[in-house]
Amino acid sequence: MLSTLGDDFADRRRLLLDSIKHRLKAPNAPTQEERDRTARDLRGRAEMIGDTRFSHSAIERGVGAADRERLAPVLIEIADAISPATA
Repeated sequence: MLSTLGDDFADRRRLLLDSIKHRLKAPNAPTQEERDRTARDLRGRAEMIGDTRFSHSAIERGVGAADRERLAPVLIEIADAISPATA
């Protein structure tokens, strides 16, 4: 979903965030430690969009080719949703 940055971007972003928030309420949701670690990683990745010098992953190369101005705020928003305390 993140790589689909089309005309309905805002709708897709809202759907993704709603899905994440729903998952975080589930009995088998990630622990707070896992959420904190993931949020910090997402924020770091948001800063590094476009830097694929050391990437061996097709996913990371795809993210690196994405529109940084659109994708970085989404990654930050996801990080804030899963671990507001690490913002």
